[in-house]
Amino acid sequence: MIRENPPLGAPMWIDLMAADTAGAVAFYTSLFGWTAEEPNDEFGGYQTFFLDGERVAGLMTRGDDGAPMDVWSVYLHVADAAATVAAAADHGGTVMVDATPVGDLGTMGVLVDPGGAVIGMWQPGTHR
Repeated sequence: MIRENPPLGAPMWIDLMAADTAGAVAFYTSLFGWTAEEPNDEFGGYQTFFLDGERVAGLMTRGDDGAPMDVWSVYLHVADAAATVAAAADHGGTVMVDATPVGDLGTMGVLVDPGGAVIGMWQPGTHR
């Protein structure tokens, strides 16, 4: 089921940061029957997985910045990514990635809550 208008706060996107993106593509396309677009140079090599022609997840290369492992991230639907990031910081959260436009697709942000959990925000543009 595709939700065209998920409620605010609902999970609406997932992506994987992986050291071996070719291996991840091979694994998830085989496991779930997904297809994967070619890496998009405009967005740092980001790739999108599809199922039956619908976007289902993203994939990006994990950098050599000391990240300990490959990780899946969840993004929650927000109406205003900048305001949400600011509110989280005001309430003891740490900003990992400030509100950042992603072309016309939307605006993302990534936060760490006071307990150490990481969560993403997504303010949809053309990518709902």
